[in-house]
Parts: sequence; structure tokens; C-alpha cells
Amino acid sequence: MTRLPAYESRVETIGAALGRRMTGSSHDPASCPLPLDRLRVLTVSYVGFDGGPRTGRLVVRASLADDVTQVFGRLYDARWPLRRMQLVDAYDGDDDRSMAANNSSGYNCRRVAGSSSLSDHAFGQALDLNPVQNPYLTGGDVLPPPASGTPTSTGPRPRSRRPGWCGPTTSWSAPSPKIGWAWGGDFSEPDYQHFYRP
Repeated sequence: MTRLPAYESRVETIGAALGRRMTGSSHDPASCPLPLDRLRVLTVSYVGFDGGPRTGRLVVRASLADDVTQVFGRLYDARWPLRRMQLVDAYDGDDDRSMAANNSSGYNCRRVAGSSSLSDHAFGQALDLNPVQNPYLTGGDVLPPPASGTPTSTGPRPRSRRPGWCGPTTSWSAPSPKIGWAWGGDFSEPDYQHFYRP
């Protein structure tokens, strides 16, 4: 097995250039519950599906930044793979496009699908990991559509671990309760990709 470089992470405030990029896509100052100065952009190491080291970025609530970087360190050490990690602004804040690209992301000032309520993502306290491997099953739909036909979308989740799958014993799920996070896989309409701070 190839040796990985040491895990690296960085927590930064959202500067003017990134703030302009976020406005109108994932952030509307008039309707979003948090100002940008209460968010942080994280740059973290992760392992790709080819087993190689990668670097990605996501945005979370400032008060949760340290916990999130620590857990991504555990994912990295466990070689738990992620397909992609880009700010949702790479998809103009469009959650459907981000999910279809199998993008792992955090902050996005949006509403819960099919609802008028703000999502946990709008408060910077939720992450979606590997949406194609870990779809949202709602009302007979599988989101994102590229996940249709996967074992996860057609029946109960097997107990065996598969690359990039989220489950009660995966690298993220296991430490989540210790830092006060919960998993959407326990919802009545499972959202396997979703981790959130209640």
C-alpha cells in the first residue's frame, strides 16, 4: 500500500474574493441565516477512490471548523475515500448538480428538498459525503439520479463496508456522536450522505 503524506488542514475566514463568488450562488445576504464572517473555509487532505492523496475545500460554521477538520483527519488516516470535494459554488450553489457530480460538500444556503424550511446546510452545520454512493431516498425517488440502481438504492444497506459508503460504523459515523453530530441514514426516508449537527 502506498504511503500517504501527512494529513494537512487549514481553517480560514472567507475573504472578499470568495465572498463575491458565493453571493448569489450558495449565499444571499438578504435571506441567509448566517453572515459570511460566521463561516470558515476548510482546506483538507482526503484520499481519492484511486487511493491517492487529494486536497479539497468546503465551508462550515466557524464554531464547528475544528471538529470537522479533526474528523477528516480520521477519514484520511483510515483511507476512507471521497470522489470529489469542491465548494458548492463550483456548481452555482445547485445541490442537484453537486450531488450528481458526486461532490462532498458543506455549506449551502438552501431549503430542504420539497420544503420551505432551511436546510442544516444553510446554517453551516451539515455535510454531504459521496452522494452517488450514499443517496437520499425520498418518496420513491433516488437522489442523485446517478445513484439509481446501486445496492443502496434498491434495498437495505448491507453490513459489509464498501469504498465510500456511509454506515453506522464507517470512519465518519463512528466519531460523529462523540462530537455531537448525527447521521441522516437513520431518517425514515434515509439520507445516507448527510451528517449534521442537531
